Amino acid sequence: MYNLGVIKELEEARFSNTFLRMQNERVERDLYLTRVQAHEFYREMIRKGFVFKQRLNEAINVPIEDEKSLLSQPQGSPPDA
Repeated sequence: MYNLGVIKELEEARFSNTFLRMQNERVERDLYLTRVQAHEFYREMIRKGFVFKQRLNEAINVPIEDEKSLLSQPQGSPPDA
């Protein structure tokens, strides 16, 4: 039989791992949404004429149409890379 202390430690580690994974998914989703907002803002500045030349910037170069699919993913699954 396993020691009850070892079983408790394993359960706590499993919970901690799940909690950290959920936090990571939340950060990834928030980062993606921030990139989408930056991209939309940049496009609006181009449209208004404040920025005359569209520059490629990896930080804001995101496919806008994927935003809804990312938000509709189940919480337990990681986003597609």
